[in-house]
Amino acid sequence: MNEYNETDNSVLTEYAKYLDDLVEKDQNIVFLNSSSKHASMVISRIFKHSNKEVLIRAKDLMSDIPKDIDYIIELMNFIIRGGFLRILLSEYKTDNPPEILKVLKLFSKKQVDIKLTNVNFILQESGEVVHFTVGTKNVSDTKPAMYRLEHDINNFLATGNFNDPNISSNLQSQFYQIFNSDKSTEVISF
Repeated sequence: MNEYNETDNSVLTEYAKYLDDLVEKDQNIVFLNSSSKHASMVISRIFKHSNKEVLIRAKDLMSDIPKDIDYIIELMNFIIRGGFLRILLSEYKTDNPPEILKVLKLFSKKQVDIKLTNVNFILQESGEVVHFTVGTKNVSDTKPAMYRLEHDINNFLATGNFNDPNISSNLQSQFYQIFNSDKSTEVISF
């Protein structure tokens, strides 16, 4: 059992180095991403390297992803730096809210906005429902550049890129078409 954990930690360490290298190189390189732990590692880096805005389209924030300590730390640091977090959920249970809301409620409604929608985002090529996270790199950026696009929402299979303004901007545009319309409703009053 310990051997497995050491191997698992080694793999996670290597994956973390790989992700950090991709961020540092600032090249338009698509990478693969699988598992909730890998997802939290990628999204943590999006929080860490975003300075303006992060958009999240997720089911309910009840998975292991937003429970990861690095995710929570980088999310808080992002908001403390003045970043804006917008979240669209497809499910929200008032009697069983996600744990991450305790953290998010510490911040102003101006910086954190969470809405509920029954509109799914669908990949045109495959017809699959997708979830995603998109982030801007610099305060002066009007377009986001970083994304994680989950094409298998049950198994956390995704692609990502830390420097692709085209796909990131497309996701941002689709996100705001729903977020700013009557197809979404406020989830939480801060």
